[in-house]
Amino acid sequence: MDSTQILAVISIAVGLIAMFFGKSFSRIVLGLSGIVLGWGAGHVVAGAINQTGTTQLLFGIVGAILVGALLYWFYRLAFALFGAILGAAFGIVLLSILTVTGIGGLLVVVIGAVLGAIVGSLLKAPVIVIGSAFGGATAVVLGIGTLANTLPLIRFGGGASNSVISLVVIIALTIIGAMFQFRSRRI
Repeated sequence: MDSTQILAVISIAVGLIAMFFGKSFSRIVLGLSGIVLGWGAGHVVAGAINQTGTTQLLFGIVGAILVGALLYWFYRLAFALFGAILGAAFGIVLLSILTVTGIGGLLVVVIGAVLGAIVGSLLKAPVIVIGSAFGGATAVVLGIGTLANTLPLIRFGGGASNSVISLVVIIALTIIGAMFQFRSRRI
């Protein structure tokens, strides 16, 4: 199993926990989300400086530890962070449908993150539930998609139809996860 497959499996596991238990374990989910984000960021940085193999693995581990620890310790900002992550993730999903690139794409993600942070600060608990369900659903779909693309017998085709299918699955899983959390705990 290569590092991409490891990240995909971790992404699916963290996504399922976030999707169904994000409110109950919000601090842990935030830390685990940071681990996944840090791992991915470490790989991107290593790839950007033409490092592969063990060096790329080490960058992923260091990124996972740093970002995971920061998000876990800054839990008090969780509402704004969950809102920002939700807003940025929504912006990214929107970009995949609209195929906006460059500065315009970055602007969509940044505006989504800022608006999400403001809403998250104001609405707190519902944002944790919806944000963790959406983030978890996105992580599950991306993890499954990554695994499917790395396995020789299963390949996803490219194109906008996959983006729309992924978005529909993410929305459906978000609704299922949020309903589970709202019914499990009084919000």
